[in-house]
Amino acid sequence: MNRSKSAIRNVFFSIISAFVSLILTLINRKVLLYFLGSEMLGYESLFANIFSVLSLTEMGAGTVISYQLYKSVAEKNQEETNHLISIYKYLYRIVGILVFVIGIFLFFFLEYIVKNPTSSFVFIQKIYLIQLSATVVSYFLGYKRMLFISDQKEFVITKIDIFINFISQILKIAIIAFFQNYILYLIVTVGKAIIVNLIVNWKAKKYYSSYQYIKVKREHLKERKIFKDMFHFLSQKISGTIYYNTDNILISMILGVSTVGIYSNYYMIKTQVFHLTTKLFNPIQSSIGNFINDPNKKNQGESLFNALEIISYSFALIFACCLYNILQPFIELWYGKNYLLSHMVVLLITINAYIETLREIPYYFRSAFGQYEIDKKYMFIGAFLNIVLSIILGKIFGLVGILVGTIIGMIFLWHGVIYFIHKIYLGKSLITYYFKHLKYSIFSFLVIFICNKICSFIIISVFGIIVRVLICVSLPLIVIIFLFKNTESFQFYKNILNNYRK
Repeated sequence: MNRSKSAIRNVFFSIISAFVSLILTLINRKVLLYFLGSEMLGYESLFANIFSVLSLTEMGAGTVISYQLYKSVAEKNQEETNHLISIYKYLYRIVGILVFVIGIFLFFFLEYIVKNPTSSFVFIQKIYLIQLSATVVSYFLGYKRMLFISDQKEFVITKIDIFINFISQILKIAIIAFFQNYILYLIVTVGKAIIVNLIVNWKAKKYYSSYQYIKVKREHLKERKIFKDMFHFLSQKISGTIYYNTDNILISMILGVSTVGIYSNYYMIKTQVFHLTTKLFNPIQSSIGNFINDPNKKNQGESLFNALEIISYSFALIFACCLYNILQPFIELWYGKNYLLSHMVVLLITINAYIETLREIPYYFRSAFGQYEIDKKYMFIGAFLNIVLSIILGKIFGLVGILVGTIIGMIFLWHGVIYFIHKIYLGKSLITYYFKHLKYSIFSFLVIFICNKICSFIIISVFGIIVRVLICVSLPLIVIIFLFKNTESFQFYKNILNNYRK
C-alpha cells in the first residue's frame, strides 16, 4: 500500500474515531449528570488533568524518538528501528514509574486540590487511585503503537480504538444507568486501557514480526542525541501541558470541583470538535517537512505558508462562529438550563478557540524545522503567564479570570510560532503579520455578530441546532471566498481542485 493511500486511510479512520468518541462522550456525560450530578464529572476531568501534567516527566521523549523512527522505518533500517523502539519502551517504563510515584505523593495532598467536595475523602481517594492506574498502564503497554504510527498504518490501531471504545462506553453508560456505581464505571476505564494495548501489542507481532527488543545502554541514547533533543523540546512540552491541563486544577482549587464538572461540558465539546478538525491537518505536517527540505523549493516557503494561512484562518473563523452561536443552546438542550455558564464564559472560550486554531497549522509548519531552542523563551513566558494570571485573576473574577489568563498565555504561544516562521525563516516583519490578523479579527467579529443576530430568531431545538450549524458554516465560507478569491493562495487551491476534477 503506497503512502498516499495510507495517509487517506489514517485520516478517514481518525475522523470516524473522533466522531464516534464525541457522540458517545456526549451520551456518557448526559447519563452521568442525570444519575450522579456534576461533581463526578468534575473528579474525572480534574484527575485526568493532574495526570496529564504529570506526563511532563516524559519530556517529549515520544516526539523526539518518533521523528527518528519515521526515517528508520521509511529506509527499512530494521536494526535502527529495533534500537529506537527499545529506547522508547525503556524511557516510557521509567516515565510510568515516575508518574506512579509522583501520583502517590500527590495522593496525600488531595484535600488541597479538591475544594468543597460533597463526597467522602475515602471515596475521592479511591477514584483517584483507579484513574492513576489507567494512566500508568498506558505507559507500560502502549509503546508498540509507535510502530504503526511511524509506518503510516495508524488506521490499524484506530480501528481497534473505535471498537473497544464503543464497547467500553456502552458498558459505562449501562453501569451508571442501572447501578449508579462510579467505582465500577472507572474500573471499566482501566480494563479498556489494558485490553486495547494488549490487542495492539498482539497486532504488532503480526505486522512487525522482525522487531526484536534490544537492551538499552547509555551510549544508545548519546549516539542519537535523545537527551539533547528532549531538553530543547521541553519548552514546547511544558507550555502545551500547562495550557491544556491546568485550568480544571485551578478551577477546582479556587471555585470547587462542581464548577469543574459544569465547565468540563463546555471544554469537552470545544476540545472534541477541535480534535475532529485537526485530524484533517495531520497529513499536512509530513508534506510541509518534505517541502521545506527540498532544495529546489527553498524560495517557495512564503507562498506555502500564505496558502496554509487561508486554511488556518478559515477553520478558525468557522470554528469560532459555531462555538459562539451553538455552544450555549446545545448545552441548554442536551444538559439543561441548570448547567449553563455565563455568556462571557462562552465568549472567552470562543476567543481562546479562535487563537488556538490560528496557531495550529503554523505550528505544524514550525515543527518541521526542529531547533526548538530558538523560540523556547516565548513558550516558557506563555506557560508562566498562563499559571500566574489565571491564579491572580481567578481569585478576583472567578472562572472568567482563569480563562482570561489562559487566553493571554495562548497569545504568547502563538507569538513564539509566528516569530520563528516570520522572523527567523522568512525574514519578514512581525508588525505586518499582526496588523493583517488584526484586520482579520475585526472582520471575524462582524461575521460572528451577523450570524448571532440571524441565529437569535431560531428556536432552541434539535432542528434549530442543525440550522444554526448550517448558517455558521455557510456564511463564513461565502465571506472567506469573497475575501480571498483574488489572492495567489486562493488560485493555488483552485488549481489543486481542478487537477483532482480532471
